[in-house]
Amino acid sequence: MIAYIYRTSNNQIGVCENQNIYFLECTLSSLLNRLACQNLSTLSGRVQAVKKTLGYKAKVPIYINKSSLFFSLSGLRSESAFLLNFHAITSFKKIGNNEIIIAFRGFHEIKISGDQNFKRAYNKAKTLQEYMDFKNEA
Repeated sequence: MIAYIYRTSNNQIGVCENQNIYFLECTLSSLLNRLACQNLSTLSGRVQAVKKTLGYKAKVPIYINKSSLFFSLSGLRSESAFLLNFHAITSFKKIGNNEIIIAFRGFHEIKISGDQNFKRAYNKAKTLQEYMDFKNEA
C-alpha cells in the first residue's frame, strides 16, 4: 500500500510503499493518472467528479480505489507537493506549535509542519470516504 507520494528537490517523484521509498522519473500527475487508469478512469475525471459531488474547489482528495485515497498538503503542481494516503494512516498527533506526527500501517512515522493544513485536508478525505461508504451501502 502506498503511504505517501512527494516531489523531490530534483523533480523526481518519491513513493513510500510498504515502508520502502523508491523514486520515479515522471510527473506527479502522470503517476496519479496511471493509478486512476488502472480503475478505468482518469485523474481529471476523478477530480472533477469530487468537485461536482462535494463542492470542493481546491486541494481535492483523489479517490483511486478502496485502499488509495490521496489528499494533498500543498497543490499538485507545487514544488513541495506531498500527498498522503488516507487509508495508510493509523493515527496522528500534534506536537509543538505547528507540527504533527503521522503514523502509518507497519509502524512507519513522519513528522510534518502545518497541522491546520493537515487537519483540513484529512477532513476532506474523510468526508469523501464517508460518501463512498454510503454510496456503496445503497
